[in-house]
Amino acid sequence: MLTESPLVMGLAAILLTACAMVLGTPEDDPLPGLSLRSAPAAAPFSCVLRAQQAGGSVSLRGEVTARAALAGHYTLRIRGTGVTVDQSGPFAIGPGETARLGAATLPGRVSHYDTSLIVEAGGRRHACPLVAS
Repeated sequence: MLTESPLVMGLAAILLTACAMVLGTPEDDPLPGLSLRSAPAAAPFSCVLRAQQAGGSVSLRGEVTARAALAGHYTLRIRGTGVTVDQSGPFAIGPGETARLGAATLPGRVSHYDTSLIVEAGGRRHACPLVAS
């Protein structure tokens, strides 16, 4: 019979295992009282790459805000036709403080450039979002 073939039985076992892994059960919790599906702890910092359009140019600046004292490293990269900007370095700030992490003013619009701001701090590596201000 088709339903008793080893292949079908193996596939059914894999499917059931995958469903159990996704759904989980309270008995599966390795840490009783702590749900694995709870929201992650707040990151020790937030960061953003701000873009401000003014006339025929765009100003970009990186920012990081700490929830507690924080030291780390940033890398700002901007690429476009004939434009290569690489800035990086360490930073250290206190609780609630905001630090500037690199800046550049370039001709044209922000959409003409590929940009990235990566912040590594507090045991995390984060790609900061680009935000128009």
